[in-house]
Amino acid sequence: MGKYILVIGCSTIDESFYERGIRSKISPGGKGNNQAIALAKAGSKVVFLTKLSGMKEDKLLTNLILKNIKKNKINKKFIEFDKNHHNDYTRIEVSSDGDNKLIESSDISKTFNKTFVSKHKELIKNASFVIIQLKVPDVVTKEIFRLCKMFNVKTVLTPCRPQKARKNWRFIEEATHITCNKKEFYEVFAESNQNKYDEDFLNKTLKKYPNKLIVTLGEKGVKWFDGKRVCFEKAIKAERVIDTTGAGDTFCGNMVSCLNEGESLRNAIRKGICASTLKIQVAGTQEGMPKKKERDALYSKVYSKES
Repeated sequence: MGKYILVIGCSTIDESFYERGIRSKISPGGKGNNQAIALAKAGSKVVFLTKLSGMKEDKLLTNLILKNIKKNKINKKFIEFDKNHHNDYTRIEVSSDGDNKLIESSDISKTFNKTFVSKHKELIKNASFVIIQLKVPDVVTKEIFRLCKMFNVKTVLTPCRPQKARKNWRFIEEATHITCNKKEFYEVFAESNQNKYDEDFLNKTLKKYPNKLIVTLGEKGVKWFDGKRVCFEKAIKAERVIDTTGAGDTFCGNMVSCLNEGESLRNAIRKGICASTLKIQVAGTQEGMPKKKERDALYSKVYSKES
């Protein structure tokens, strides 16, 4: 099969409602699904390990997810179907400035178990990277990390359930890379009463995780520690901000895709910024995720004068 990036995680049905008058959308979503699509559009070979509803009443929505996976040439051979549970659902309310509020309903993601992962250990063994979220039960995440450690496979963690990371600190310690937004960063690493931006605390924490912890700060840019200094990459100003849903998954997918191609972490971060900048200018979770050609065109425009 050759080297590929393996995404293990959830798929959802997203229903997006827009304050600015854009027609509501029903589309595929979910952290795992989003990252798989972002990777595929970035040009990577992707295998997606997930579970979808096999219930008759969910057939149309399941087919909507599968159609998009097929369209983006993602290997769906290892997707399992459950005839007793519904697909996860997310209601997304998008404000006029593009920010979003998510109301999530989980069903099938709760059925992920240790066996679901362990029986695919060869799939993990032969991957170049495994991307992990925290929406599935903790026992499943522990098994993924155990197998990745056994086979010396690089892992990328997006702690979308920060409380799970705080409770299971080994997830933080064992990940090769961690990508998180400002809110997730503080919920994972800070004291419970610390809720405002503290640059000194951020820098101090980054220094504990060289070339590992990458924190996206929205319009402020991205920060990480390269082993010698705290690095900062500024955001690219978007012409308009329509929908920020999926921007973090777009950043993560494009960053990992570039690392998989042998690019430096700085270049991978820059291309992740380019991809997420393009994404937020389009309504819908996955529709706005750019293809590699579009991303690289913006990269050349912004960074052409830099070495």
